[in-house]
Amino acid sequence: MVSKLKGISANFVVSFPAAFTFFTVYDGSKIALSNANIHPAYINLCSAAFGEIAQNIVRNPLEVCKQQMQIGLHKDIWETLRAVYRVKGNTLFVLHNLTNVCRFLCWLLLHST
Repeated sequence: MVSKLKGISANFVVSFPAAFTFFTVYDGSKIALSNANIHPAYINLCSAAFGEIAQNIVRNPLEVCKQQMQIGLHKDIWETLRAVYRVKGNTLFVLHNLTNVCRFLCWLLLHST
């Protein structure tokens, strides 16, 4: 039986940096966009989108590791990172990231209309 808690260490490692990235980009985007003649709702929407994309860039490499650890391919984060990088290089991390960004942008468009 494979434990779903196996990859939880990857979540602990990345949670703070991902949240920090989101709020830093979100607040910075709000400040930058507030000077433009844009409705406040769209400023919040765009800032959230920019923050989410930045957060995905930070979170997704370890999300790949978490998923591989959950299905029992590797024992720990470092072994997983080395194995993924050895087999696919950065491409697996980047492709997974692009998939999540596209999924988020579709979700954002649906919910903002």
